[in-house]
This record gives sequence, C-alpha cells and structure tokens, in this order.
Amino acid sequence: MDPYNKGHNYRFQGSGWNVQVGNNITSLTFSVDGGIWSLQPGSKAAISSVWSWSNNDPDKLFINQQIPGVTGYVTTEKSSNGWAYRDRAEIKIPLSGFLKNPDMVQSLIIYDTDNMGQQKVTVTGASTGGNLIVLSGFIMAILLVLFGKFLKNRKRG
Repeated sequence: MDPYNKGHNYRFQGSGWNVQVGNNITSLTFSVDGGIWSLQPGSKAAISSVWSWSNNDPDKLFINQQIPGVTGYVTTEKSSNGWAYRDRAEIKIPLSGFLKNPDMVQSLIIYDTDNMGQQKVTVTGASTGGNLIVLSGFIMAILLVLFGKFLKNRKRG
C-alpha cells in the first residue's frame, strides 16, 4: 500500500473494490480479523470474509453472497518516516465464488474507488494450465526420442 516507500499512512481499504466484466460491475468488501486498525507492525491478520454485491449487472453474471473458499491475510509495517503504517495484502478469491459462469469470462478489470487512487488490474485470457500440460507432454516426447536415439547410437559404437 506504499510501493514507493514515501512514508504515507496507507492502511488496507476493505471496501470499495470493484470487479468489472464488460458492462457488469460487482463490489467486493473484505473483512479483516480484529479490524485493520488493531494491526501492529510485524503482525498478520487473516481475511475473515469477502462479500460480493452487484452494482450494475445487466447480464446477470454475478452472485451476491459471501464468497466461499477465500484465503488471505494482511500484514503491516512502519513506513520509512517511522510514524505511519503501510499494509500488504495477499488474497486468493475463487472466481466461481462470485461469477455464475467463470469459464465464459475472457477479461475482467479489478479496481478500487477513490480510496486508493483508482488502481486497476486487468486480467485477460483463459487459464494456461491446459497449455502447460500439452507443452510438457510434447517436451517429454522429444526427450524420449532423443534418449532412444542416443541409446541406439551408443549400442552401435
């Protein structure tokens, strides 16, 4: 929350995060165990819940609910000026927890409201898992052919 170490007092903002798919928008609200203001430098607090609430959902893409399967935490440390705090968060949110059909989504934008200066992250494309499996199988096949040729040449020589 203070990437340039300027000494700002940036605490994790648990509300005002939006996910946009096309013209559809849902808001995410994060709850931190014990509240963000009780975190002291070096301590870590778990993300206890994440809720999704649709703001504008003309295509009915989103599910309004507490999102299951969320894991994450927030840590805090003193900033460079010594009096302010800055937080770091790592949160894993399954798309199936707030999207009715996550396999159909090709692109989504995650952004916050004016709480943190409208940061944006754009996620595009599908999972690379299938491609990695095919590629690793192809590489294994090439290695087996080369190893077989090596053994064949070794027996001759």
